[in-house]
Amino acid sequence: MSKQEVILCESLETSLGRAIERCPHDKLFILTDEHTQRLCLPSLKEVSFLKDAVEINIGAEDVHKTLE
Repeated sequence: MSKQEVILCESLETSLGRAIERCPHDKLFILTDEHTQRLCLPSLKEVSFLKDAVEINIGAEDVHKTLE
């Protein structure tokens, strides 16, 4: 498993922009469950560099949170 990093921030857009710049990519995806889609995704939709990101939504139960 790759190293994970916790980022504490005051500006979501600035911190997220910096994190994304450090990762080479040609496409962005936003993966949410039903709860984070409702509670968090509206804030992310305001971020200009995420406007073309593909949204993927899964069920909120743990049974949906697997790579299998």
